[in-house]
Amino acid sequence: MALRCDTEVQHRRPCGLRHVRALALPVAVAGAHFGVMTYDEVLACCRNLPGAWEDTPWEDDVVVKAGPKVFVFPGAEAVSLKVRPEVGDELRAAYPDAVGSAPYLNKKHWVRISLDGTVPDDELRELLEDSYRLVVQGLTRAQRAALA
Repeated sequence: MALRCDTEVQHRRPCGLRHVRALALPVAVAGAHFGVMTYDEVLACCRNLPGAWEDTPWEDDVVVKAGPKVFVFPGAEAVSLKVRPEVGDELRAAYPDAVGSAPYLNKKHWVRISLDGTVPDDELRELLEDSYRLVVQGLTRAQRAALA
């Protein structure tokens, strides 16, 4: 089943599933996970990325890093992650109640996504992977090589 963007916007590049809202999916899709992604699932998804590791730079606060740089600030109720500015704008428009600015972080490049099920799990997983890729792109060649 092909998924498509449900907006009237013309895209310069394929949009993926960045702002697909309501999809009519069959109830039983093999391997699909419907529900609310949990804190532990966010951490597991991040840890599966090459060279990703958990750090505790502040007392009781966990972050996930690629090399020396943070790409996810997970929390019990929300996750903050790095995005391209245009993707952040699309997410804020598509999910105004669930996506906002991440506190203490650059509002243009970071978003805070509530883990309340508003943003579909598949899209959240894709955003976590994109956050990882954005951070890895900013690493030095030697740091990128150390991740593999």
